[in-house]
Amino acid sequence: MVDYARAGDMAADQLHAGFLLFGDPGAGKTHAACLAPKPFIVLTEQNGLTTVRRANPQAVVAVVTTVHALREILGLAIRGELPEACESLVVDSLTEVQRLFQDEIMAGKRNGEPFSLQDWGTLTDKMRRFMRTIRDIPYNVVCTALAETRISEADGVRYVRPAFQGKKTPMEVAQYFNGVAYLFKRATQDADGKDVVVHRAMLEGPSNYTTKPCHPVTGVVEPRVDNWFAALAGTTTADKA
Repeated sequence: MVDYARAGDMAADQLHAGFLLFGDPGAGKTHAACLAPKPFIVLTEQNGLTTVRRANPQAVVAVVTTVHALREILGLAIRGELPEACESLVVDSLTEVQRLFQDEIMAGKRNGEPFSLQDWGTLTDKMRRFMRTIRDIPYNVVCTALAETRISEADGVRYVRPAFQGKKTPMEVAQYFNGVAYLFKRATQDADGKDVVVHRAMLEGPSNYTTKPCHPVTGVVEPRVDNWFAALAGTTTADKA
């Protein structure tokens, strides 16, 4: 029998959401992702640990450098068995996850054998299956990715999108998330005239940027992912105080 209910009657803990944060190195992706509610963080690079400890010392962290370990964690997440009463799964980063899949394919080839057209198709399928699994787990999800810039040969427009192998992969990955934010930083001055660097997340912007708003998280905002999820649940940080 199919379960159904009016959307407005569903409890907040039934509403799991996903955000993709992408940007250049140093844009604050890892720091922002760590602010997800009670996160279990999958780090594909150990050097991210210093940022995690600074941003959220209570976060549960696993450094994952193999596809086997990644699949073990996905199995736990699918069954709702992440440890420490975690409420969110953070994957930092999807760009590196795709490279792990590529390494897995290359490990099955003979020495010197090139990456073939069929291999590219296999890589796309692996990434698609991974994203479908991420979409369907019973947790909030935050993933990060590097940004890449491409100049259109047709009109010279500068396009900024998540960095993945495969022409269609960036848009395919983006469709699995409720919100897609481009993170950036800029130099400015505070009220006292001192030079400061501020970080921002753009969920709505020019069409040459891959972004997607998730109402009420829209426009250009502070990369406070904790407040984003609170807003989606119908509360704010101030309401909880």
